[in-house]
Amino acid sequence: MERKFEAVWKGSYVRPATEIVDLDFFDVDNNYDKDDIRRIRALTMNQSVVMDGGDHIVKRLE
Repeated sequence: MERKFEAVWKGSYVRPATEIVDLDFFDVDNNYDKDDIRRIRALTMNQSVVMDGGDHIVKRLE
């Protein structure tokens, strides 16, 4: 099963949004550093990671 995530950008982001994305979305080309990617990969279903002072939240859906 492919992992899906809900990614929420708010507050300090130029384009606040909520999107459903695959694990492949989280890479250096999209400005995620290695620590962010490691934290996101470690999520289990329904767990979230909060980044950028709470303005970016990633939740694993499946």
